[in-house]
Amino acid sequence: MNIFAIMTLCALPLFILGLFMRRGKGLMLLAGYNTLPKKEREKIDRKALSKTAGNLLLRVALELFLFGVAIHLRLKPAQIIFLIAFIADLCVTIFVMWRKYPGLMAFKSRAAAAVTAAVSAVAIIVVGGVFYFGEKEPAVSVTDAGLHIGGMYGADVAFSEITDISLLEKSMNDLGVGLRVNGYGGLGDALKGHFSIDGAGRRLLFVRAESAPTILIRRAASEDIYISFSSAEKTKELYRQLDAELDA
Repeated sequence: MNIFAIMTLCALPLFILGLFMRRGKGLMLLAGYNTLPKKEREKIDRKALSKTAGNLLLRVALELFLFGVAIHLRLKPAQIIFLIAFIADLCVTIFVMWRKYPGLMAFKSRAAAAVTAAVSAVAIIVVGGVFYFGEKEPAVSVTDAGLHIGGMYGADVAFSEITDISLLEKSMNDLGVGLRVNGYGGLGDALKGHFSIDGAGRRLLFVRAESAPTILIRRAASEDIYISFSSAEKTKELYRQLDAELDA
């Protein structure tokens, strides 16, 4: 099952529940509300609460669905936007509900709510940053001394380390990605970091998993490196530069 189908299956029940809750039903499913004493529940504007909770579920359902669409279409900036929107929407709405309906949410004080909001904001920034830099293609340059790979899991490779270089007319998916040991394999086909495959040991990837060709750099005393970009011509140009330097 692909990610679009999974996101759709997650979004559909949330959308139905949102419509159901907007009609003033299902409030007992809300955490905090179902544990309030009856007298406390009677003080709450059920109609307003139903609308707030129902609208949140409808928005979350839409955000999840659009997140799945963005992944399916490989729209990297949109993936990050919808993921952050999903997290931010939950955090902001929960905070607003706590302010508007005292006793409903778990926050015991303004300080606790403020700390929760701050932690949530940091989490959003960190998640957004990881996906942004993870999906961004590495800056790769050839110097007189060797190869410089910038960005996440970047490395400097001296020409003296390289034993062989080849251009493989296959994508990383065709070659076999293996298991991620310490690396990034996020929303799209970007793979970075350390992976391992049975019989071939560990390798260091900086690839678009579905893009071909792929550069293979073999090293004597360290992991082999695989590099590919979304643009096949960009990959070929890097290979020509490396090949020229090694032949010099």
